[in-house]
Amino acid sequence: ITPARSHLMPLLGTTKYEEYAVTLQEGKELNTMYLLAPSSEEAAWSALELSMDRNAHLINVTRTDEW
Repeated sequence: ITPARSHLMPLLGTTKYEEYAVTLQEGKELNTMYLLAPSSEEAAWSALELSMDRNAHLINVTRTDEW
């Protein structure tokens, strides 16, 4: 390995992302969207930001593969 190559970083990180379903209420309609996040806390913050961007009420955030 040359000195220049010893500082290369891997393209794939070790962070595991989970899929979350976000339920938003826009007027009388309920819409479900999906997002990827490394934790339930990050998913909740992302869902809140999404609801504010869409001017919708955040109803629920659940991990999709959770039993």
